[in-house]
Amino acid sequence: MDDTKIYDVKDSHFDIGDIHTFSRAGAPEDELETPEMQALALDIFKTGIHPCHRLSPPGWLPAGENKSKIEVLSQLVDFAFTNVPMYSEIYRKAGYEPGAIRCAADFQNLPVLTRSILNSWNDDDRLALGRKACDTYFVGTSGSSGKSLKVFYDQNAAIVETLESFKQYASYINEPLPADRWIYNIHMSRGWLSSLLGDYRTFTLNEVPPLNALIEHFEKLRPIILCALPSHLLELAPIGDLTRFGIRAISTNSEQSSRVERDKLSRIFGVPVLDEYSSVELGVIAYECSAGNYHVNEEGLHVELLDIDNSGFGRVVATDLRSWVMPLIRYDQGDLASWDKHIGTCSCAKPGTRFSEIRGRADDYFLRNDGAKVSSATLLNLVDTLFTGPESTLKEFRLVQETTTKVRFEFVIIAGETLPMSSRNQLIQSLKTNIGSAVEIEFVQLGQLSETPSYKRKKVIRAFA
Repeated sequence: MDDTKIYDVKDSHFDIGDIHTFSRAGAPEDELETPEMQALALDIFKTGIHPCHRLSPPGWLPAGENKSKIEVLSQLVDFAFTNVPMYSEIYRKAGYEPGAIRCAADFQNLPVLTRSILNSWNDDDRLALGRKACDTYFVGTSGSSGKSLKVFYDQNAAIVETLESFKQYASYINEPLPADRWIYNIHMSRGWLSSLLGDYRTFTLNEVPPLNALIEHFEKLRPIILCALPSHLLELAPIGDLTRFGIRAISTNSEQSSRVERDKLSRIFGVPVLDEYSSVELGVIAYECSAGNYHVNEEGLHVELLDIDNSGFGRVVATDLRSWVMPLIRYDQGDLASWDKHIGTCSCAKPGTRFSEIRGRADDYFLRNDGAKVSSATLLNLVDTLFTGPESTLKEFRLVQETTTKVRFEFVIIAGETLPMSSRNQLIQSLKTNIGSAVEIEFVQLGQLSETPSYKRKKVIRAFA
């Protein structure tokens, strides 16, 4: 591999000035990938087996094929107990002994870990097999829900995440991902590998460029998948139909968006706009299908919902099957979700476990006086249903719950327009129906919405504990 060079995806700007400029930003991925990684990833991808079976260290997974989930989890726990100082201490205090995981109940008796618990340990003590943090790759969480957490990984784990994304995109188009077609990212982290020796290439822009430049680039590059934040898709709306450029699906994540909003964007662009539920800690947790359900990434994670309430929502707790550098076992993601109650294959024809709804973090839903929760999805759908018509004057909005009886609706409208009184009254009535008849709604018109702690657009905020 000494004479092999990495295919430079950034050179595919076709001398379009703005595209060249917006694609120059460096990324952590650029420092990680090597031709050897790309060659190994391509070889594994051609076999069709899950990459963990070839890339994980000895002792991480049980030997042999067709092992039960409990056998896999038991092996992971023993590996962590034996090779990670943090788990050795935590599990020893819990009375754990190697080989103690024999059934689901045994596994469910293990302690649940949170970001704050992980941050209470030194970085080195969270790593396996004597690794040192100073010699190990890491990424940091945004810290929007508390102190940032360093998440450590190696080149093999990066290969796994890249290949998982290819499988995800293939599900969006209902066929294998073509090796000669591009994935196009706008202000979203690409896979750890920019290509697999020139196949399965990804082109990334750090911001939305002028639309005439983007249209020209789409025409020449002809990507098959577009990845972008919901707020950036709104900027791209004037482009209209994307099928003329060969784009067949759009993947979005990170920011809050409703099914109503994504359906509207789908009609504008002529392709499905599908949400991805992911985090820095766990990678892709689930992704949306054409039926509106979120299919859990069961090959990469074991997911539990704990403390399920009367409405069917519980805390998302996951065990990562590919985090052998910094094992995450029964990690509380800090989000709420509900299982799809329909048994069997989804109407999209894909089998497996799936969520019916994801509520996000604790401040992503509103609270009623009686303690009941009103999900961000409900609130977003409510507003989007009222304000997504062709005559809408609303550009963007944010709902802020200050107390259980006071909500602030911040909004920006098209210059020279107003927010119709009929729409205001409908919104007031809908919020009273969902939150409580005593709630007061304050309308605050702004020139632009204020920034939130990270770059992500946040449309639903609960401002109290």
